[in-house]
Amino acid sequence: LEGEHVELHWGECSWRQQDARPRQPAKPCQPGFTLSISSSLSCRHLRNAGFDRRPRVLASAVRLFDSHPARPSLGGERSMPRETRVAYFSMELALSPAMPTYSGGLGVLAGDTIRSCADLGVKVVAVTLLHRMGYFRQRLDRSVRQSVEPETWPLEKFLEPLSARVAVDIEDRPVEIRAWRHTVTGVDGARVATYFLDTDLPENAPEDRRLTDSLYAGDERHRLRQEVVLGIGGVKMLRALGFQHLDRYHLNEGHAALAILALLEERHGDPPRSHPDLDARIEEIRRCCVFTTHTPVPAGHDKFPMEMACAVLGKRRARWLATVAKQGVL
Repeated sequence: LEGEHVELHWGECSWRQQDARPRQPAKPCQPGFTLSISSSLSCRHLRNAGFDRRPRVLASAVRLFDSHPARPSLGGERSMPRETRVAYFSMELALSPAMPTYSGGLGVLAGDTIRSCADLGVKVVAVTLLHRMGYFRQRLDRSVRQSVEPETWPLEKFLEPLSARVAVDIEDRPVEIRAWRHTVTGVDGARVATYFLDTDLPENAPEDRRLTDSLYAGDERHRLRQEVVLGIGGVKMLRALGFQHLDRYHLNEGHAALAILALLEERHGDPPRSHPDLDARIEEIRRCCVFTTHTPVPAGHDKFPMEMACAVLGKRRARWLATVAKQGVL
């Protein structure tokens, strides 16, 4: 862009493209983890175009960089072949202002991640909760008193209901879950499916039907039950939708941490009795999981008393927790 440049960090060497027109890449630079791109487009032109060309410039840059012979190989087990499929879990996800399924920066960055995956053709599938009543809408009256109210939105306008059903045990009773699909289309037509989990089904108890109503609502127990739906229910729903051989599970914040427990159960059943077996099994799951945090301070991560965790998750899962939990908290 005129007056600014874009940098993409990748690998152990870099090369530079001086304008947006295709040309032979310049001589590789010294190791600097940087790809710099300039464009003759002005910010004014970009605004007039509705910012629709910025993703195209970035996507084109990545394609040029990817095909450049000096591009380093990531190598070994870290190499991500094009057929790799990644599951991305996030409690909140901002895909449109008209879909109030986010509260702030965490959801905005998660939504940007999914849109970028679509722009770059990364084969990923996303899982979140429906939040049919949004986060909340804030109002101030004439006396500057604040009030909040639910922010309902027309689900059918943005989402496609699916027939798949799964169940998770919460407090020793089954909770049915269905999914709604929203598809994000990238600049070159690549598509990323995002699945919104919903417990508002007549088969469920009234309090269970409300689990996917509002983002970050309720007390600790309600939050933990929501996280069961996202983590354990999310893994089960992906299987029901045909995603049987995912290579990576990306947990965006700790809200989806119970997906790890679902993977342990799925692959190993009951917890092993001996610690060497436990360490090997945890390491196997660790290799396929990725964690990112938006809030790297203790207050940004949920902690639940072990007694509550055992009551919500049930005795069988409590045995897994008892083998890995520290200091009496989950």
